[in-house]
Amino acid sequence: MQNRITYPLFLLLCLTLLGTAHSADEHLAEAVKNDLRAHNEYVAKNDNESIKKRLKTIGATRFADWKKAAELGIPEGQVLLAICYRHGVIVPEDHEKSVKWRRKAAEQGNADGQFRLAASYFQGIGVPEDKAEALKWFRKAAEQGFAGAQRALAGYYFEGITISEDKTEAVRWLRKAAEQGLADALHILGMCYFAGIGIPEDKAEAVRWTRKAAEQGLAAAQYNLGSSYFKGIGNPEDKAEAIRWWRKAAEQGDVDAQHALGMCYFEGIGVPQNHEEAVKWLHKAAEQKHTDSQRVLAEIIKITREAAEQGHAVAQFNLAKFYFDGVGVPEDKAEAIKWYRKSAEQGDAAAQYSLGWCYWFGIGVPEDKAEAEKWFRKSAKLGCAAGQYMLGRCYWFGIGVPEDKAEAEKWYRKSAKLGNAAGQYMLGRCYWFGFGVPEDGAESARWIRKAAEQGLAEAQVRLAACYITGFGVPEDKAEGTKWLRKAAEQGFAEAQNALGQHYFYGIGIPEDRAEAVKWYRKAAEQGHVGAMVQLRRIEEEARTAENEPSPLFQLDRWF
Repeated sequence: MQNRITYPLFLLLCLTLLGTAHSADEHLAEAVKNDLRAHNEYVAKNDNESIKKRLKTIGATRFADWKKAAELGIPEGQVLLAICYRHGVIVPEDHEKSVKWRRKAAEQGNADGQFRLAASYFQGIGVPEDKAEALKWFRKAAEQGFAGAQRALAGYYFEGITISEDKTEAVRWLRKAAEQGLADALHILGMCYFAGIGIPEDKAEAVRWTRKAAEQGLAAAQYNLGSSYFKGIGNPEDKAEAIRWWRKAAEQGDVDAQHALGMCYFEGIGVPQNHEEAVKWLHKAAEQKHTDSQRVLAEIIKITREAAEQGHAVAQFNLAKFYFDGVGVPEDKAEAIKWYRKSAEQGDAAAQYSLGWCYWFGIGVPEDKAEAEKWFRKSAKLGCAAGQYMLGRCYWFGIGVPEDKAEAEKWYRKSAKLGNAAGQYMLGRCYWFGFGVPEDGAESARWIRKAAEQGLAEAQVRLAACYITGFGVPEDKAEGTKWLRKAAEQGFAEAQNALGQHYFYGIGIPEDRAEAVKWYRKAAEQGHVGAMVQLRRIEEEARTAENEPSPLFQLDRWF
C-alpha cells in the first residue's frame, strides 16, 4: 500500500523537476538573447574602447550565464562567448576559440553567428583569410534579413570581390539594409543617389536618405547633409542649418566638418566671427592631418605671436592658450604661464583667472593656493564670473583665506548674477543649508533651477530632489524624475542610478523593470557600486521567481 502511494508521488516529483529545469533553460535563453540584443544596440552607437569597457562590466556578472548557455547550445550565448574571446574580455583573447563559437552559432542558422563567422573569414582572424567563404556566410545571414550582412554583401557587389561587379545588385542589397535603418547603409544609399551609382541620379532622394543616417548620429552623413544646406544642393541653401549639422559631425570627430566649422567661425559665415572658436575647431582638424586646417592655423598663430610680442594683452592671453593646449605649437605649460602672466599683469581678467587656475592645481608652476587666491581675487574684482566663483570656493573651504561662508555667498552671488552655472548652483546650496544667508527653500530652488537649465548635471539632480521632497517647490515626483532624466542623459552616474530606482519603484513614472535595468546598467558601466548591487539583486529575484519551488517539492519530507 505504501509503495503504491510513493511511486506516483515520486514520478510526479520527477516530472515537476524536469518542468522546472526546462523553465530555467527558457529563462536563461531569454536573458542571454536580451544581453546580445543590448550589446548589438550599444555597438551601433559607441566606439571600441567604450564597447570593451561595457562588455567587461556586464560580463563580470553575466559571463557565467553566457558560458552555460553556449554549452547548452543556445546560439546567443555562443555568440556572446565568441565576442568575449575575440576581445579578450573576461577570458584571454583567443581568436580560434572565438571562431569555434561563431561557427557553432552559425551552423545552427543564427544570423548573428553567420555574420560574425563571415567577418572572421573576410579579415582572416582566427582562420585563414577566405573572401569566398566569407561571402557564403554573409549571404546566408543576409538572406535571413541581417542588416549588417546585407550591407557587406552590397560591398561585394560594389567592388566585385570574388563575384562579378554589379552596382545594381549592390544597391538592391544596400536598400534592404537601409530599409532596416542601418545608418551606414542609409548614408551610402544617399551617396549612390547623389552620384547616380547603380540608380538614376536624384539629389533630393540623396538628401532624404542622408538625413535618415544623419538623424541616427552618423558623422559622415551629418557632414554631407550640412554640405547640402551650405551649397543648396537637394535642399534650399541655409547656412545656419549647415552649421548645425557640421557641428554635430565635428563634435564626433569628423575632420572635414571640423575644418568647415572652423572656417565658418574664422570668416563669420553662418555664425558671428569668433577667432577663438575658429582656432578650436581648426586645431582639432589639424591634429587629424587636415592640411588646409594646418595652413590656416599656422597663419593665425603667426599673427597672434606678432601681436603678443608687441604687448597686446588679448593676443598674449590667446598665445598662452595655444601653448597650454598645444594648439598649433608644442604643448608647453611653462611658456603658457609666461604669456598668461604678461597678459594678467596688464589687467586681462581672463588671463588672471587662468593664472590663478594654474597655481590652484600646480600646472606649470608649483601648487600655491594663496597665489591662486590672489589672482582669482584680481579677476573677480574685474567682473570675471569664473574668478568670482573660485574666490567663493576659497572662502567656502577656507583655502588661502580664513573660512567665511558669508563672504563665499557674496562672491557666489556675484558669479551667479553674471550667469555662471556653478555659481548659481552654489548660491542655491547656500540657501539650502542657510550658509551666509537665512535658509530659504524657494530661493534655493530658484538658483538651482538656473544652473540646471544651463545643463549642470549636479544642479539637475538637486532640483530633482527639490521636487521629489517638496523643498522650495510644490512636491511633484514626475517633475523630479524629468530633471533626473536630464542629468542621467548627460552620463551622470548618480542620476542614472536614481532614475533606475524611479523606474524600479514607480516614483514619478510608471513602474518599468526593463527600463530600470537599462539605467542601472548605464550607472554600473561607470562603476557605480549601488547600481551593480541592484542589478545583481534583480537578477537573483528573477531566478528565484523562475525557480520557485512547487508545493510538490515538499513531498521529499514524506520520504
